[in-house]
Amino acid sequence: MNTWKSKLASEILNAVKNQFNGVQFRDSPDAIRQYVHWALKPDGPTYYKCPTLQGSNVPRDAPGYQVRNELNNLVKPN
Repeated sequence: MNTWKSKLASEILNAVKNQFNGVQFRDSPDAIRQYVHWALKPDGPTYYKCPTLQGSNVPRDAPGYQVRNELNNLVKPN
């Protein structure tokens, strides 16, 4: 069990490092903070392959709302 948890933690850490290795995040803790805040929202990229755009002001009950609770839009583990 501990080996599995350790492997999972390592994979998560690598994914986070890869995400924030880009030029737009380098030496910019504010950009990282904004992305993480958006990513962890219920309609963000943590959960959906096609998340609602960052900074979108479309109400969740509007017809044009991008994320719908469809199973095929959920992020699938590798």
